Amino acid sequence: MLLPANVVNSLFRLFQKHVPATLTNELLHMLALEVLSRVAAECRGCLFSVICDEVSDRANHELMSVVVRYVQDSGLVQETLIGLVHVQSTGAAYLTDVIVKQMHELNLSLDCIVGQCYDGASNILVCKRDLRKHARGNHFLCTAGRII
Repeated sequence: MLLPANVVNSLFRLFQKHVPATLTNELLHMLALEVLSRVAAECRGCLFSVICDEVSDRANHELMSVVVRYVQDSGLVQETLIGLVHVQSTGAAYLTDVIVKQMHELNLSLDCIVGQCYDGASNILVCKRDLRKHARGNHFLCTAGRII
């Protein structure tokens, strides 16, 4: 059951005032794990695509977002962020390992990956080739927000 946004906002404000930050962070972490487990359960056994992009945060640390795109039983296409990972390197081997680790943590089979979409950086192209060794199916390069 999903709570309406206004209820979630009210609960969040209540927690900010009356609950210690460590407890709030722990609760948010538990909720995030629950959401991820539900997304993984929906994806498990279905075909899905992986979408990744690299960004830098305000402190100039490299981050990589990992998104899965899949079709729900109702027929709706769903894109869900499954990870925002601090990356130590932007090398292809390291990024491939990060993606594979994310899939294994959620118990998602690499054989179910039918598409890959990256930002077009040359190191990601190598990552795409490396991940293809783990997965089967069609693979597309995404440049400037469109699949070619």
